[in-house]
Amino acid sequence: VYVRAVRTPSTRRRRDRVPSQAADEAELTKMIKSMAEDKTGEWIAANCLPDCLFIRPSGNPFKAAEFVTFFGGDVEITEKNLIKIQKLDVGADMAFACTSESGKFTYKGQPNDDPSFTVSSVWKKSGGSWKLAWAHRSTATGNDMSTWESFKP
Repeated sequence: VYVRAVRTPSTRRRRDRVPSQAADEAELTKMIKSMAEDKTGEWIAANCLPDCLFIRPSGNPFKAAEFVTFFGGDVEITEKNLIKIQKLDVGADMAFACTSESGKFTYKGQPNDDPSFTVSSVWKKSGGSWKLAWAHRSTATGNDMSTWESFKP
């Protein structure tokens, strides 16, 4: 007896989603690393939505168009690194990421060494490409990354 498996449209969609989601996750991982290592603001400005806001540790936002002037003005970044992507949740056209990062910079001439801080970001697929939609940076938290381990499933 020959039995042929029948694929329904919903089965096909479910199977197609996995490779697509894996590709989106890989693309976003690269983009998050690029954002975390951007010292000039140029990469961020080129890869965000026009209405994107970045909320600074002070709570003050600035617009996407201001990334380059902010990073080249009051803030001069000398080191910027991704420590770890703590969470990346990718949907069909929206994604959320939470990262631990580090940086050394001067703000209005005052040196700052932030060995670790958290960045939460929202990404949106627009015209087939992922773009930064929103980001928020915490104050420096020091080097104690152990608290993240208690949140692992």
